[in-house]
Amino acid sequence: MNKVKILYHCSQILNTVIKLKNNPKFISIIILTIVSFILISLFYGKLLYQPNRYLLTADGDGLKSYFTYAYYIKNDTSFFNTQSVNYPFGEHFVFLDSQPLLSIGLKLIHSIFPRIDNFSIGILHLFMLLSIIIACFFIFLILKEYSLPNWLSIFGGITVVFLSPQFYRLNAHFGLFYLWAIPIAWYSLLRFLKTPTLFLSVIIIIFSFFTYLLHSYLGFIATGLLIIGGLTHFFLFRKNIKATGLLKFLLIVLIPMVFYYLLVSLSDYHPERTSSPVGLFV
Repeated sequence: MNKVKILYHCSQILNTVIKLKNNPKFISIIILTIVSFILISLFYGKLLYQPNRYLLTADGDGLKSYFTYAYYIKNDTSFFNTQSVNYPFGEHFVFLDSQPLLSIGLKLIHSIFPRIDNFSIGILHLFMLLSIIIACFFIFLILKEYSLPNWLSIFGGITVVFLSPQFYRLNAHFGLFYLWAIPIAWYSLLRFLKTPTLFLSVIIIIFSFFTYLLHSYLGFIATGLLIIGGLTHFFLFRKNIKATGLLKFLLIVLIPMVFYYLLVSLSDYHPERTSSPVGLFV
């Protein structure tokens, strides 16, 4: 009986693949992925094929970002605080650009596979390069939402991403490099404004919170885009939208920011820190 079920499910998967192969949108996504991968190979081939061998920078904020990230995975015992800087008091992750979303995950894996810390820099590089392909995919989906043809959506998805000023973040601020953050925020906004379901609400909350855990500024950028886009849509179509609908949307968008703020406030205890660290108001 189990063999029959397995064969049935395999046939269903095969039928799905066959249908997708005849789907122009699916073929466009394959082309988009291949072209973006080729471009990444041309520009960052050494980093792609030997990610653990190279550093993108060897001084300034970039070296600090490498060091605090790798030190946290290898040596720190706390999930919120590090001893890599501000000796002997340590510092909170929010000031380090150590990408807690990635580094916390690797730290958990490190407790099971200790030698993974030897590959932490390579994993960081691969995640950043992967973000390029993901960003191309979501720009493609955004352009399809505006009813552009497949070929133009492929062209737009690639050119918009590869002309992004976020590539300059590869010199130092790696947590701000993840190019998918703005396209996913934009695409989820478009989908939510079209069909405001509970599922999309949860997706927006999780996505926004994860973005904050990569870099707080990146989280603010995504939140700002969602808020401005939602308010603009309400202003343009205010006759057809209830005020309660706008309030629900703003609540959904603000929940991750509030939760992140509470998480940072409750886990940050460093009395010897300067009273005016560089931040939002400096």
